[in-house]
Amino acid sequence: MFLSASLPSPERHPAYAASTNPVAIREAVRALAEVVVPAARLVFGGHPDISPRVHDEAERPGAADNVLIYQSRFFEKVIPPASQSFRQLIWTPAGADRESSLLLMREQMLQSERFHAGVFIGGMEGVEEEFELFRRYHPSALIWRWRPRARRPASSSTASRWARRTPACATTWPMSRSSGGC
Repeated sequence: MFLSASLPSPERHPAYAASTNPVAIREAVRALAEVVVPAARLVFGGHPDISPRVHDEAERPGAADNVLIYQSRFFEKVIPPASQSFRQLIWTPAGADRESSLLLMREQMLQSERFHAGVFIGGMEGVEEEFELFRRYHPSALIWRWRPRARRPASSSTASRWARRTPACATTWPMSRSSGGC
C-alpha cells in the first residue's frame, strides 16, 4: 500500500493550513499505520510530520520490515530522527533543487513496485502531485483520499480547488475517472 500524507504548513501555504484539520490528519495516519503495518507493506515518502506517526506503529513486534520510507538526499541534513531510524530507509539522489529532488524521489518510489492501493491524507501540493503520479503509474489501483476540513473555508484558489475535488469523506473503490463524492 502506498501512503501520501502531510500536514499543511501555515508558513508555506496559509490557505491549505486554514482549510484543514491537522489533528484529524495525524489520527488518520496513525490509524492507517496501526491497521496496515502489522499485516502488509506500507511505502511512503518521509514527510517530517508523518514519519513519527508511522514509526510508532513500525516499532511494534514484527512490523518494522513492512515499512519502506523514501527520502531524498536533498533533505539529508534536516530529516527528523524518526525518519532516520526506519529499518528500510531508501535514499534517492538529490536533484538540482527542492522540486527536482522531490520529483526524482516520487518517481522512484511510485515505480518501485506494483501498488494495489494508495491512500492520500491531508496535504498540500505534494499530496496532489503524488496523487496524479500514482494514478498515472497505477491506473487500476484502489484509491482513498481524504482531506479533513477545518471550520473555515480556504481562501487560496489552489487549496480551494483541491478541497472542491476532494470531498471530506471521498472514497472511491476503485478510483473512477470522475471523482465520486460521499
